[in-house]
Amino acid sequence: RRVWDFYIGTLCTRLDDKQNEAIVIVMQRLHQDDLEPDVWEVVSIPAIAAEDKSFRLSDRPDDIYVRRAGEVLHEMREPMNIL
Repeated sequence: RRVWDFYIGTLCTRLDDKQNEAIVIVMQRLHQDDLEPDVWEVVSIPAIAAEDKSFRLSDRPDDIYVRRAGEVLHEMREPMNIL
């Protein structure tokens, strides 16, 4: 409840241009009531890719990150045998 109160009462009020600016939140969902309004675009990147998927990183047509099924997100930090 405190996170929602902070988001609604403080964070959202800090945008200079509320129509064009963006809020980016990086988090791990732990509860169904975690901060996740319906109007947000959710980008879910699991530690181990469940399927082939591509992510557009910018408006440039060649700026795409591709993950293959079974690929580990950050092998150096968390290798497959640890995950």
